[in-house]
Amino acid sequence: DGKRRLAKGGAPDAAADAPKQKAKRPKREKRTSSTGSSGTSWLDASLPEIRTGSSSVDAVSQLKLRDIAEGAKVWVCVIASTNSRVTVALPHGLRGTIEYKPTSDRDAHTHPKRYEIGQLLRCLITKVDLEKKRVHLTANVRNVYGNSHLKAGHGFLLPGEVVPAFVVSEEDHGWKLSFESTRSKVTGFLPRSATSQKGLQESTVLDVAITTIEANGRVVKCSTDKTLIATQMPRDYDEITLQDLLPGFLAKVTVRSIVSGGVVVSLLSYFSATIDVSHLPKLLSEYKVGSKLQARILYVDSDSKSIVMSALPSLTSGMHDNIMSRLPRTGTLLERATVVGVDDKQGILLKYLHKDETIDAFCHTS
Repeated sequence: DGKRRLAKGGAPDAAADAPKQKAKRPKREKRTSSTGSSGTSWLDASLPEIRTGSSSVDAVSQLKLRDIAEGAKVWVCVIASTNSRVTVALPHGLRGTIEYKPTSDRDAHTHPKRYEIGQLLRCLITKVDLEKKRVHLTANVRNVYGNSHLKAGHGFLLPGEVVPAFVVSEEDHGWKLSFESTRSKVTGFLPRSATSQKGLQESTVLDVAITTIEANGRVVKCSTDKTLIATQMPRDYDEITLQDLLPGFLAKVTVRSIVSGGVVVSLLSYFSATIDVSHLPKLLSEYKVGSKLQARILYVDSDSKSIVMSALPSLTSGMHDNIMSRLPRTGTLLERATVVGVDDKQGILLKYLHKDETIDAFCHTS
């Protein structure tokens, strides 16, 4: 209730009636444990939620078409492309398209030929058509960043951070990059010595790790080193907002509560997120309040203040290669899959051996 408790045996009335003595301030009762009867840490339960505004969560479910919103940001995987569109896989079995409708030369980096099958992209949802069951997206870096405040040496333009960028031009010693934020005048540079990629085309979209800041903050040098890209996490800083969070970001999270269908976690001090059972590498019963793990943001909506994450190892630490090359094709019969968990409401958690690597899978009841 937020009120200060009286020490056992305390008698404030007696203290007040005593002549020529000042009333003693009642002592606060010592807390013997920071965990309440519900199993939720008292400290965790009182974490400020002014950055997310999220209320308590009773159950976690997978994203459905009716749940996603225009303006939200989502992490997708390219699964097919034509000359006019790119088909992408969204979390939890949803599908979407990136249409190519150039209105200027700056839209060249949305051309389907700029993407590879299996490439992971940060996208902005532009339209949700419930009747046709379609999701329309854009991978335009300018739209994905939105109003994020990008300034070298601050926020996500710090050495070690991983951010999306696109190639502006090829120079003698590397490639000039743009972050296309409406509030940023910072230019990126990718030296040839800092990437294994050859012949990068102009307008190619790619993730880069910031290595150094030069020219008084006007230029940031970048790298596409696979280890950096796969392991770097955004730093915790006071100015961070929901609009700054981008899908694909890796973060250390703490389990705040275990509910039906998944867990609720806290990250970067201020935010709450959910992870459903299909994106947990272990059975729900194996997690406890206070457990630490790594997870990536799959979906973030600043309007509804919701963040959805994944803790699957294939996404948190296994991103050195094209993800499609590590997974079986759609329609493949998994003859050696092992059931490791059953959820009556959600589905079956599986593990199977594919190309000498154990992969987590989930079979939904629907």
